[in-house]
Amino acid sequence: MLIFFETLTFLSGEIQTDIVIDPNSEENLRINFNVTMLGLPCQFTEIDVYNFFGAKRLDIEKDIQKAVVTGEMGEKFLHYHYEVPRPQVDNPSRAAKTLVPPGFEVKSLGEDNFTQTLQADKFAFVNFHAGWCHWCRELQPIWKSFAVAVDEKGMNVNVYNVHCPDHPQICGTEQKIAGYPTLRMFHQGTALHPDFQYQRTEDVLLKYVEKVIIDSHDGPPTRAEKPRAVAAVREHAEEGCNVAGTLYVKRVPGNFVVLANSRDHNFDPKGTNTTHVVHHLTFGDQLTPSQLKQIPKNARHDIDPFQKELFSSPAEHTSHEHYIKLVSTFYRLGKFGSSEVLGYRITASNHFYDSEPSVPDVKFSYDMSPTAAVVTRGGRRWYEFLTNLFAIIGGFYVVMELTDGLFYKAKQAIKTASGKKS
Repeated sequence: MLIFFETLTFLSGEIQTDIVIDPNSEENLRINFNVTMLGLPCQFTEIDVYNFFGAKRLDIEKDIQKAVVTGEMGEKFLHYHYEVPRPQVDNPSRAAKTLVPPGFEVKSLGEDNFTQTLQADKFAFVNFHAGWCHWCRELQPIWKSFAVAVDEKGMNVNVYNVHCPDHPQICGTEQKIAGYPTLRMFHQGTALHPDFQYQRTEDVLLKYVEKVIIDSHDGPPTRAEKPRAVAAVREHAEEGCNVAGTLYVKRVPGNFVVLANSRDHNFDPKGTNTTHVVHHLTFGDQLTPSQLKQIPKNARHDIDPFQKELFSSPAEHTSHEHYIKLVSTFYRLGKFGSSEVLGYRITASNHFYDSEPSVPDVKFSYDMSPTAAVVTRGGRRWYEFLTNLFAIIGGFYVVMELTDGLFYKAKQAIKTASGKKS
């Protein structure tokens, strides 16, 4: 047994960790991340990078992909999200072409008639808005003009308003409205996906409605037709956004932030949910499976300590911050440290706080340790192994000789005693 364990130790190698002044001279730092915002649509999810002084960094490379997901941990993939080009409306007054009769108002819905009205309509187009929202106020004349045009053209769609501050049950609990204004189509009470994301002019709104009705064939598209339809049945009331990719930043302290942002929406800080899952977060070049296998198990956890960790927002106005200390770690792998790989070990602390009156966000702050770790995993010298091996064999031989001698003397003593008695 001792020979077996000695041989196993020789073959697996010994692990030694030394602390040195960080010799890492790399200029840039690679950040690999995969984060799911469970309550923030991809349409509004953005990642910004800031330096140590809080200034937004524009000189960075990034490769980011968004996907619409659902589920308690964002485990159900729905589809990838692609940004829709949307030119700015230079003059809102010109965006409304149809003359609006004096005193005309778009019908408003509330808790008492929202569900029943939409279920009774073949198609309905609803503007979820707020009085304090700048973009909502700019949209109102266009929305009125659009509603009149729909009526004049005899289109099979009814146009409504929902003032969200007066109806939080509808906008928050039921419809999960994240930004204002949100323009959402309904088919017999069922919301269609995605929400309207184009230029807010009367012409574009009319073309959008026409396209939805045509593609629906007077009914929701079939599963096979969904990919080419302008709008598909919204399968889940609450959809989140998975943001994954790589950032290339300068190797200096800084942070990157996942936040709600849009150039033509306003956000209610109280209604912005920052509950999120960090699936993984690593720094530097990703290690190969064979390299990871050679690294001690406790060190593997420090490379990616999050690993599908859920961070819930316990109340409204909740922001999250993850403070990360990076330690450059040089892994000298193979026999006698024949190959060296640079990685980063992470020490993280997480907390949340009340960010009122600002819109909540999720911040990942990182800093560099002035020291580095050198982890050496190499084989023992062959002559040390042979010395220990022969010592074990010699010790075993000596013990067996002593045991045999004791048994022999005991046997002789028993024979002598038996001879005297007889």
